[in-house]
Amino acid sequence: MLVTPSDLENLVRTVREPEKNSLYRGFYAAILRVCEALESSLVVTDDADRTAWLVDMEGLRLWAVEAPNPRNPLAGMGRLDALDRLVSAAKKWWRGPSTGPVRPLRFVKDPVLRTIAERDLHSLGAATKAEETKAALIFSGSVIEAVLLDVLERDAVLTATAAARHPQPNRVRGQPRGWDFEPMIDVCGPSGLAVLAATTVTISHTVRRWRNFVHPDRERTELAAGPLGLSDAHLSHALTQKILEEAETWCAAHP
Repeated sequence: MLVTPSDLENLVRTVREPEKNSLYRGFYAAILRVCEALESSLVVTDDADRTAWLVDMEGLRLWAVEAPNPRNPLAGMGRLDALDRLVSAAKKWWRGPSTGPVRPLRFVKDPVLRTIAERDLHSLGAATKAEETKAALIFSGSVIEAVLLDVLERDAVLTATAAARHPQPNRVRGQPRGWDFEPMIDVCGPSGLAVLAATTVTISHTVRRWRNFVHPDRERTELAAGPLGLSDAHLSHALTQKILEEAETWCAAHP
């Protein structure tokens, strides 16, 4: 079962309710189960926080098997403080996947492309949060291409007119679904359909190249000067959001 720090926070809040005191041992067991599930996704870089987590977890294991004491179910404020520390640490250091709802991209007309874009947008958020940089870059490129392809397929005449202004006409012949990613971005730029701003186009080409790192040799060659970092994942995530905003605005004006 996938759990998040919010699940832990809700359980700890429930333990504080007087009417639940007689069942506190069960709640401790549930809290322990959630903490153990969260533990594999904790990326703790602070030694003091790591030590505190380990000590509080061992205390929690003891409380979960103790006999109930109706007169003093929480055995003093120390246990509450320990539970609060576990919640704070989980919220600070957890890097698991998001379980939030998928952002609906209702402006994308093609239902299959919309499903793909929404799914990969959700995966992009989860990969960025989990600090999986390469995965985030690949998902970002997929979302962007799906949305731009949908835009290009909306009006064949409008797209053909914009494509005619491309400096390399051989790259934009036929249906947009047969184009490479690079001319898709260019035709959606200021000199084409004007979906994307000039700065957005420039950054998009960087993310487009990053997506090609799905091929190990391409990654080895292009990253010889230095590896990708987490900031690159955040950049691609932010760019994806920017493109979604610009595409949605354009689609509203071209229903």
